Amino acid sequence: MHRWLLVLVVVLIGSTALAGAPTIGAIVPDSGSAGDTVRIIGKNLAARDAETTVTIGGATAEVLRACPWSIAVKVPAIEGLTLPAEVQVIVTVDPAEGDPLSSEPETFTIVERGKPAIEKIVPAEGYPGTAVKIVGTSLSRSGAKVTVKFGGAETSGLVWRNQVYTRVPKDLTTPGDVPVTVVVGDVESNAVTFTVKAFPDPIIDGVDPAEGPPGTIVKITGDNFTTAGRRGGALTVKFGEAEAKVIYRRDGVIVAIVPAGLVADTTVDVTVDVDGRSAVKAGAFKVLAPPPPSVESISPAHGTAGTAVRIKGKSLDGSDAVEVTIGGKAAEKVIVSNRGTLIIAIVPVGAATGEGAVTVTVDGVAATGPDGGLKFTVDPIEKPVIESLTPATGPAGTKVVIKGTDFTAGVLKPVVTFGGIEAKSYFRRGWSWGRHHVPPAIVAIVPEGLTEGAVGVVVTVGDAASDPSPFTVTAAEPPAGEGERTGG
Repeated sequence: MHRWLLVLVVVLIGSTALAGAPTIGAIVPDSGSAGDTVRIIGKNLAARDAETTVTIGGATAEVLRACPWSIAVKVPAIEGLTLPAEVQVIVTVDPAEGDPLSSEPETFTIVERGKPAIEKIVPAEGYPGTAVKIVGTSLSRSGAKVTVKFGGAETSGLVWRNQVYTRVPKDLTTPGDVPVTVVVGDVESNAVTFTVKAFPDPIIDGVDPAEGPPGTIVKITGDNFTTAGRRGGALTVKFGEAEAKVIYRRDGVIVAIVPAGLVADTTVDVTVDVDGRSAVKAGAFKVLAPPPPSVESISPAHGTAGTAVRIKGKSLDGSDAVEVTIGGKAAEKVIVSNRGTLIIAIVPVGAATGEGAVTVTVDGVAATGPDGGLKFTVDPIEKPVIESLTPATGPAGTKVVIKGTDFTAGVLKPVVTFGGIEAKSYFRRGWSWGRHHVPPAIVAIVPEGLTEGAVGVVVTVGDAASDPSPFTVTAAEPPAGEGERTGG
C-alpha cells in the first residue's frame, strides 16, 4: 500500500512541477508528411502552469495533447524543403516562474505525402452490405480520417497494412456501376468502378408438412431467404393473409408456426417476403381442424389457495378464452404457453378444500382428461400467527415490524388491518449470512383514521386470519416549534 502511495505522489509531482529539462525518448512514427499526427515520448515534456512548444525543422508544430511523458503534435508544412528531409525536433517547456528548458534535438524525417491510389477492389461486384477490400497505395496517414465513397454514398473504412476494409453502403439500392474513391484526410484518390448487384427474389421450393392445424411447425425450403449484409433483412411469412411466427431462418430454410385464425378444411397460399421481394407458392398448405383440447396431468397434485399449478395437455391455446376451475371455483391468472401444451393457473381463494375435479374449457369446449378425470386436493391455508409487533404503540404513520409464522400461501401475500382499517404493508422475506439470521416479517404503516387507544392488528392470508394482536394508537406529536410556549 505504501509503495502505491509513493508512486502516486511521484506522478502528481511530475505532472504539476517541472522536475528537469524535457527529454525526448522516441518519436512515433519516426517519419511522416505535413499534416500527420505523431507522438513524442519522453519525460518532463509538460507541467502544470507551464507552456509546452514543439518545433519541427524550426517550424512550430500544433500541440494536440501534452502530458509529462507524451505529446501528440501535427507535423507542420515547411516551405523550401527537398523531400525526403531529416529535420530536428525540439521540445521546450516554459514555466510561469523561471527560465524555459529545452530538450536535446531528435531526428525526424519529413517525406512527401503520396496521393492515395486504388489499384483494385475485391470483390469487384456485390450486393449492398457486402464486405470489400480496397487495395492500393498511400491509403492511410497517421491521424487522418479515411472515408470511402461509393458514388454519392459515403461510409467509413478500416485501414490495415495499407488496405481499406469496408462494406458497400446499404442505401445503394439501384443496381449498376458506381465509382469508388478513398478520401484520406482531405485528399481523394482515383476512382475505380464497382458493380452493385440487385438482390434476387426469394424462391419457395416446398412446405413440409403440407397440411396441419394452426400451431403446426412447418419447414419452408427454397433460396434467397436472407439479404446479405443486413442481418438477414426484414422477413415476413404468411399463410393466406395471416402472418406466421418465424422461429428459425437461414438462406435456404425457414421454420415457422402456422398462425391461428385460419379456416379449417381450406387450402392457402404460402408467401415469403424479404425486404419487399416476395415469393408465393399457391395452395401450398391445407388447414386442418385442430384436435379437441385434452389434459394429461396436473402438478403439484395438492396445495393451498395461491399455489401455482402446471396443467399439461394438448390444444389448450384457444383463440378466445381458456377457463380453469379448481375446487369448484374459477382459477386466477391463467397463462397458456408452449404452443398450447401447458397451462399455468393459480388455485383461487375460496376453492373448496379436499380432493376435487379440475376442469379446463377452451373456447367453450371442455377438455378431455385421463380416466377418472383430473384431480387436485385443495389444502386449507394455515392460520397466520402474530408473535410480536415492534413497536407496539405509535401514531398514524408509524412503521411496525410484525413477526410471526404462516404469513404467505403460494403467491398470496398478507393483508394487514389495524382496527379493521387496511394498512399499507409489504412482506419481507428472511435471509441468512453466516451466523446472522433475519427471520421473515411484515412491515406495515399504521393507517390514518384510527381512534386513540388499543386496537387489534390482524394478518389475513387468503381466507385465513390471525387472532388480533394488541396495538396502542397514540396522538401524533406536534411539529417542532408548535408546542406550548413559555416565557417571562
